[in-house]
Amino acid sequence: MRLSALTMRLHSMSLALLLAACGGQPREEPKAPITVFAAASLARPLRTLADSFQRRAGIVTLSELGGSLDQSRKMTELGRIPDVLMLVDDDVVAALIPTYLDWYVRFATTRVVVAYGPKSRFADSITSDNWWRILSRPGVRIGRADPGTAPAGRHALALLGRTTSYYVRPGLTDTLLARSSLRYLRPNATELAALLEAGEVDYILEYESVARQYGFKFVILPDDLAPGILYGLSVPRQAAHIAEAVQFAAFVLSSDGYRILRDAQVSVLTVPVAIGSNVPTAITELVRTVAATSAR
Repeated sequence: MRLSALTMRLHSMSLALLLAACGGQPREEPKAPITVFAAASLARPLRTLADSFQRRAGIVTLSELGGSLDQSRKMTELGRIPDVLMLVDDDVVAALIPTYLDWYVRFATTRVVVAYGPKSRFADSITSDNWWRILSRPGVRIGRADPGTAPAGRHALALLGRTTSYYVRPGLTDTLLARSSLRYLRPNATELAALLEAGEVDYILEYESVARQYGFKFVILPDDLAPGILYGLSVPRQAAHIAEAVQFAAFVLSSDGYRILRDAQVSVLTVPVAIGSNVPTAITELVRTVAATSAR
């Protein structure tokens, strides 16, 4: 009996030492990764958000970047449902309600600007007043995003379409479109930024947030010529990992998430606004909520 008791005590001590070596707790099963479909213009802050979220929650974030229209079509045409959506353009996100989304949060804003680099032609003389004259000059090359895949391209095209009437210059739109030929079209905002970085164009019609991220100089255009554009964040109704996705969305909207976005030159809204219904409690605690119909 004495030997048995001694053996049991030694066994208990060995078990205790083993648990101590393993941190005192049984090892947890790794958590499933979540997938984020995001606008390409959020590429830089999303990397930091994903790393920070993994450190605190132990959840890996797999990001797919691209034009927001393309990201939407992955859902509507290909049937691919991510865990989280982070897209630009309110119309693109709102169109997914109610089939794919119950709610989304407007969390940031941007606008189209004329961005340029140190080698851009006539860069030393461009201003908010004469930008259209500079871009109209022979030999100037203008890059813009593809309006079929990225809202940045759609907004740039609409901007150019308004210039003739805005500046009362017949033919101005056609001239500017001629300077921004299909050769200088790119699928999304970040590929457009790379075009300017490489010096293949003189100017790009780009989001202000992206221009700031890349350190480009830029010209701000009048608000009624280049109105503000909203970013939207959501967890689709059919997401495979809803709890983890909501956790990530709440982190994005938290003070730490907002700090990361601000550091990446994203203009976050002071008060994010949730649109729709069935907004998770973890999200309602961080936003102001309005009904989808009243938000239009």
